[in-house]
Amino acid sequence: MRAAAILALFALMTGAAQAQECKLQQYGSVDMHVADENVSIPVVIGGVQKEFALNLEGAVNRISQDLVDELKLQAKPLPPKISFSGPVQFTKRVVVPELQLGDVKLKDVEFLVVPPGAKLGGMENAISVGLFGKVDIELDMAGKKLKFFSQDHCPGQVVYWTREFTQVPFEVQEFGYVRPTLQLDGHPMSVALSLNSPSSIDMGTVRQVLGLDENSPGMTVLSTNEEGTKIYQYPFKSLGTEDLKITNPALRVMGYPRGKDCSGHQRLELPDRTHLRSTETPQPVTCSGGAGLILGYSILSKLHLYFSLKEKLMYLSSAGAH
Repeated sequence: MRAAAILALFALMTGAAQAQECKLQQYGSVDMHVADENVSIPVVIGGVQKEFALNLEGAVNRISQDLVDELKLQAKPLPPKISFSGPVQFTKRVVVPELQLGDVKLKDVEFLVVPPGAKLGGMENAISVGLFGKVDIELDMAGKKLKFFSQDHCPGQVVYWTREFTQVPFEVQEFGYVRPTLQLDGHPMSVALSLNSPSSIDMGTVRQVLGLDENSPGMTVLSTNEEGTKIYQYPFKSLGTEDLKITNPALRVMGYPRGKDCSGHQRLELPDRTHLRSTETPQPVTCSGGAGLILGYSILSKLHLYFSLKEKLMYLSSAGAH
């Protein structure tokens, strides 16, 4: 009887300990601000608050030369073996001694300095998702909150806001690019997530994956951009998973083919990819992770997302799910 009682007590204690381990531990949160379908977060840097783009697509932090000058930070040239090629030529970096996101303080955070006059198509100052490599992050799009959680939790025990959700596996590419796989009209494809870009797909991907082109029925021209690229629209039927679908997703079809040499994305040589805040030790040149399908704010705003980095799973529900 005594042994049985001890075993029962041990089972209760073990169960309580496991329940405690499974409980999500939130480190903090910060408000997300939305303007013209671009998402930014307030960052306290150098003792002053500034708006920084929340960059899910990029893997490095950016800061403008003007802000470097304002904060009297000392920029340094990139090491000789670190090179960039692409729409923006980065040549300098700077280390910010401390920045604060809500209640979370970070020390010695490295930024690439955006050269004056560079055309990025959005805010020059940006915080990358690579900065959060040691925590899980949640994007509550309806509540406009970015939340940080400990990665020490039981598998599958992260969705607390609703019972109706789905899991989507993702790949973490070099330099921290997160690439989940979703289905567009029943065809699986790797997608990029960008809170500061239009939702779009390039014509090369449409042709390769869906068998469509500019002459297909339903493909109509919307406009032509400054570079002379035609932008199309097409009546796509659904985007998502078997359990969670966005019907009639509004995707711009960009009229350029699927390119070579990194598909027009940044090509760079960076250090140890698990320590994105340092550029001291170079590694082989690698593409920055292109994707034919980009989910911008127009689609991401309809979702509630939790990224469990150890599981390599993205948990999704509709934005208003309870």
